[in-house]
Amino acid sequence: MVTAVTTRVGRSAGSHAGRVHLVYTDESPGESGDTDILVRRSDDEGASWSAPVRVNDDRTRNAQFNPQVEVERTTGIVGVGFHDARRDAGTGGVGDTNGVPKDDAMYCAAVSRDGGAAFGANVPVSAGASNAAASNNGVQYGDYTRMAFQPGVLRPAWAMT
Repeated sequence: MVTAVTTRVGRSAGSHAGRVHLVYTDESPGESGDTDILVRRSDDEGASWSAPVRVNDDRTRNAQFNPQVEVERTTGIVGVGFHDARRDAGTGGVGDTNGVPKDDAMYCAAVSRDGGAAFGANVPVSAGASNAAASNNGVQYGDYTRMAFQPGVLRPAWAMT
């Protein structure tokens, strides 16, 4: 199952100018609860697409979801931000708010310096975990999530619940 599709066109002046980046969440196998963030790229305005490249670098069966993608206009570096439940084993600590596994998430980001062919290490950018259901404030994961990429600085914004 594929969800949360976002696209961006690279407007940098390099060899990847005009490249379209498609980022999405994929659950495989279906109904497993193990979702990953994947990116595909096109250099011909979407007529053909690359094979998917996995962004999240975890080895857990926990979910990553609601991705955003942005391309830095000066260098063409691709940034992807996403919610990540890899640290929620339900045993307490920075990734867990309530002792229940897989229902809390932190916000993470990763960058590609080669036009989206590969992504570097995932970096947690939130100070702690969120639990959308437990907050009971009507804000869901992904509401109000955006990114900006200024020269050399990826600036994600997300709602903490």
